[in-house]
Amino acid sequence: MCQKIIVSFSFIKTCGFNVTCLRLACCQFIQKESIDAIAATCSTLKELDLQSCTLSADGLSGLSKLSTLTSLNLYRTQVTVSVMQSIARANPGLLHLNLGACNKIAAFDDVMETIGENCKDLHSVDLWRARSFTSLGLILLAENCPNLVELDLGWINALHSGSRCFITLFENCKNLQKIFLTAIRSVNEKDMEAIANNCPNMQQVDILGTSKVSPSSVTKIAMSCKSLCLFDVSFCSQLTSEVVDDLQHQFPHVSFKRSFST
Repeated sequence: MCQKIIVSFSFIKTCGFNVTCLRLACCQFIQKESIDAIAATCSTLKELDLQSCTLSADGLSGLSKLSTLTSLNLYRTQVTVSVMQSIARANPGLLHLNLGACNKIAAFDDVMETIGENCKDLHSVDLWRARSFTSLGLILLAENCPNLVELDLGWINALHSGSRCFITLFENCKNLQKIFLTAIRSVNEKDMEAIANNCPNMQQVDILGTSKVSPSSVTKIAMSCKSLCLFDVSFCSQLTSEVVDDLQHQFPHVSFKRSFST
């Protein structure tokens, strides 16, 4: 392990000034010193992937010294609210951000407020299983980042359709192409109508697990979104196999995914 660390430091010190992309996913030898070296040397770094690295929040804090990031993947890391806020303030050019399964972020809404104030041109955000993310955070994101193209909200239990957070999202982010609402049980007809009425470029929709969406609203999306190619309706009780077969016949260019097996 020590040899790997030495090699990584040598590489960064020698080539860091020219590096624009670093993919270090699952590299357990990355430590605070590595991040500090990257921050001090890689002044033109644009893409950084640290997913599943076991660094502490303090170890990640050095990322706030970078200022040119456009893509940052912190999936399943120990990043905290304050650290992520500092990173967002320092990198207003962020386009792609992955904070999926970041369980140390105790107040995701605070993070979204800071991101909305500083990173207004975000294109894609992955918030899969963001436990502390609520409807308020989604509204803040939607109102401040209208250029979103892809958003993963899968398995976030604190999001509720009754707050109109999904409608706000689709009304503000009309360029959306991919939306993942996996296992959000409150997603309903009005949310689907908002997609059909506001997001003509939608390509992929995932509503796995909702019982509140009918065949008519799915049909409306398929008719309105001409680029739609994948629609996951698995475990949606109103969308039976017969209904899905009929939809597939009507819209052969769309792949309707349906499963009721575990």
